[in-house]
Order: sequence, then structure tokens, then C-alpha cells
Amino acid sequence: MLKPFKTHHNPSIQLAVALSRLGSNGNGATLGKIGMLFGINHEAIVLYTQRMIQISMKLKGKVIVWPTIEQQREMSQVMQAEGFPGCIWFIDGSLIPLSQRPPNDGEAYFYHKKR
Repeated sequence: MLKPFKTHHNPSIQLAVALSRLGSNGNGATLGKIGMLFGINHEAIVLYTQRMIQISMKLKGKVIVWPTIEQQREMSQVMQAEGFPGCIWFIDGSLIPLSQRPPNDGEAYFYHKKR
């Protein structure tokens, strides 16, 4: 059962909800599935996602910045060597070390580069 609409969950929960929604595609992004996962209703999911987008936009230029020309050159060389010519970077969830594997298809998301 979904909890009543609560607009003031802990910010880390709000961020997790927003990232879950933004990081899903297809059926995984449905409000129902995310609501069941976090035990919240659809209005909260939409509100938390909107809040996180607004915060990200406010941080643009302070925390979220485009790399300098020199950083772009360095990253482009790395990407070229990895088989991605013309790219300066990419985002791949499997490159981000997780504290534990996700329950569904964990082997597909487990950090594949050893430290």
C-alpha cells in the first residue's frame, strides 16, 4: 500500500526517487513501479523529480560544469584509445562502483574494472 502524500521526505530519498525515475526506461520508469519500490504515491514521485531537476539547474555552472579545453583534449585521447573517436566522455552505470549489486541482473551492473 502506498503512503499518503508527503512532500518532505529526507532529501536523499527524494534524490533516490528522482534518479530511479530518470535512470529507468520503458516499464521501469512507470510511476507505479517506482511508487511500489519507495512506498510513495505518484504525486510525490513527480514532485521529487521536479525538485531534483530544479536543484540541478540552479547548480549548473557551480557544480555541474563543462570540462575545460585542456580537459576535453585529455579525455578525447582516452576515449580515442578506448574506441570512441570524437567523444570527450560517456556515462555508463556499470563503470560507477556500487556498494552492492542490484537484485535484478546484478552481474550486468557490477563494477567491472578492479581497483
